[in-house]
Amino acid sequence: MERRSESDMALREFESKFADVEAYDVAEVHAYRGEGDTAVMWLERASRERYSSMIFLKVDPLLRNLLREMNLPD
Repeated sequence: MERRSESDMALREFESKFADVEAYDVAEVHAYRGEGDTAVMWLERASRERYSSMIFLKVDPLLRNLLREMNLPD
């Protein structure tokens, strides 16, 4: 990935500012970056905290493939 260090810095900033209110979106960013394990961690947090955006999980093209890793039906 080009400009990886800039991307890493932007992601850290996004997480620090919005982790408490946007766990689902943080998961999407990690999934886009190919970081499936980290995306699952954020999705599990979003699920625990009952994020309303979890209703989109089965149709979200970035996250749908992670359902099995979360032991959820696809």
